[in-house]
This record gives sequence, structure tokens and C-alpha cells, in this order.
Amino acid sequence: MLALGPAFGAIDEQLSQLSDFRDKPAGKFRITAGQHAIDTILWPRLSPQELAAHRCINLRLPSYGGFYAWEFAREGQEVRVRVEGQVAFNGVPQLIRAALDGFGLAYIHEDVVRKYLDDSRLIQVLADWTPPFPGYHLYYPSRRHPSPAFTLLVDALRHHE
Repeated sequence: MLALGPAFGAIDEQLSQLSDFRDKPAGKFRITAGQHAIDTILWPRLSPQELAAHRCINLRLPSYGGFYAWEFAREGQEVRVRVEGQVAFNGVPQLIRAALDGFGLAYIHEDVVRKYLDDSRLIQVLADWTPPFPGYHLYYPSRRHPSPAFTLLVDALRHHE
């Protein structure tokens, strides 16, 4: 028994160290799923209101105060739709990954997923309800005495024809 004493002591020490991690989340996890067929029948006249019948992937924006309402427009009519789904994310990269993995429909700017549309890994639905995006805008409260760094930023972001 005397020879086993140090081994039991080492085991007891290792178990004690493991229990230190019990209350501290650590490590990595991965959620995987096989390719799922999108449960969408692409009707020629699919409307934004019909999204309720489909699995959608929500985006939660801290600055928005909850889930982002999907925005559509056609022929002067603007529609905002709150969609339902089993998954939601705080970032666009996660939305893209979930859409690629077949978790449902996602509302993402076309320019961000252009390569996936071009290689047919994603398809665009409701194209007639998504007019071209006019571009980003920069708002700043005053043009008086801008810093050189700010002037460089504005010049870099300014759209040049």
C-alpha cells in the first residue's frame, strides 16, 4: 500500500485541479450538421409575409434592441418582417455559415455573400423585393477643424466615380 500512496496523492491532486475548472467555462465547442435541404419552395410570387412558413436565421444586434426585422421594398411599398427560426446569431459570419450549412434563410447584404451566390452555394430569394443598396453613408456632426487622421479617413471612404 505504501508504494501506491504517491500515486493516489497525484490522482487526488489532479482531481482537485479539475474541480477548479468546473465553474469556469473554458475550451472550444463546435456545432456541426450535415447539409440540409432548404425547406423552401421558390414560388415565383413569394412575398416577405410568407417567410413565416420557412426556417429563418435571426440576427440579434445589441444596438437594435433585439432581433433585426428584415426590410423589403418593391414598387414604393416598404415591408419589415420579423422572422422565426431555431437559431440566432450576433454576427454576420455566423449567419453566413448557418445559411451555408442549410439551417434556413438568412437576410444578408448581397455584396457580403457574392462569392457564394456566384458559385451557387447560396441562392437569392425575394430578389424582386430587394432593390439595390444605395451605399453606406458617413455621418459626423461637424466639419470644423477636423483632425488630419479624420480627414484621411473621410478621403479614403469617399466614393470616387
